[in-house]
Amino acid sequence: MSSMVGRRLRQLRGTRTQEEMADLLGIGRAAYGHIESGKNDIDGSKLKILADFHHCSVDYILCLTDERMPGNYEYKKDTQLSDEDKEVLDKFNSLPSDQRDAIIKLIDGIQSPSKN
Repeated sequence: MSSMVGRRLRQLRGTRTQEEMADLLGIGRAAYGHIESGKNDIDGSKLKILADFHHCSVDYILCLTDERMPGNYEYKKDTQLSDEDKEVLDKFNSLPSDQRDAIIKLIDGIQSPSKN
């Protein structure tokens, strides 16, 4: 695996630890570290897990595109989203993982403010 892919995985990981990502994939931390460093390849099923987790395409992880989610990405037909909702989700999905995490924490804080 190329060092470019490793850098992309590191960027997507954001503030998460290698251990957290390894747990997600069902592998050891050292094995995940070797994937990020470019020493080991990653199989297709694990790539799909990472793409789903990071809300991006496998092509994005593999550095075949700089577009996080393809422009022709369509939401599931049974999903009832307005055009505005889809636009917000597209913008959210285009953010790096650490920024998405920060937005989720902000929303969680608004929905259930801490009691003084």
